[in-house]
Amino acid sequence: MTDFICDRILASDFKIDTTTSEEQVRRLDFELNDSQKAQIKNSERQLDWVADDLDVAVYTFKRYGKNFPKSVKLSPDSFIQMAFQLAFYRIHSTLPPTYETATLRKFSEGRTENIRSPNILAENFVKKFTSSHVPIVEIYDALKAAADSHKNYTLECMNGRWNGSASSCLESSCRRKQSTHTKHSSESCLSAIEPFPSVH
Repeated sequence: MTDFICDRILASDFKIDTTTSEEQVRRLDFELNDSQKAQIKNSERQLDWVADDLDVAVYTFKRYGKNFPKSVKLSPDSFIQMAFQLAFYRIHSTLPPTYETATLRKFSEGRTENIRSPNILAENFVKKFTSSHVPIVEIYDALKAAADSHKNYTLECMNGRWNGSASSCLESSCRRKQSTHTKHSSESCLSAIEPFPSVH
């Protein structure tokens, strides 16, 4: 959608066909009983309570920026993601259920994929970092391994080597096209699903 809008802006092409004889848009009025109206009001109050209960504090970190991770051969994004893992681990003694979005914009009609940051290498890094007797070189090596793994996984997601939400969609598509009595295999699933979207 963003590409479509940008293309139209660059081309100054916003012509709209006004010759169609489609029916005019009409107002749609809902008829609600008192119980339904009360439920809506209650939902409004609950939403207001949740919105009012949110506190946001913003801290500006000024010691260094993205050039520091680059100077030690680390991806800035992966570096920050490992910092998030470490911060959460220090508070809760476990890795967080992280959701990070990877865009599939290189595919026609591509949407997003889920980058799953917590893994064995991230766990190894945070445990070494929080241990009092691990040499700094080992901590750096663990950070480098975790950050490199995160970067590679991110690229896999962005290149359509689907491991998460998209693969679930493919499996769902497969199951719809096959008989419920047919045993699923990767080969039969791949032959049953719609063709993969093209790459731009």
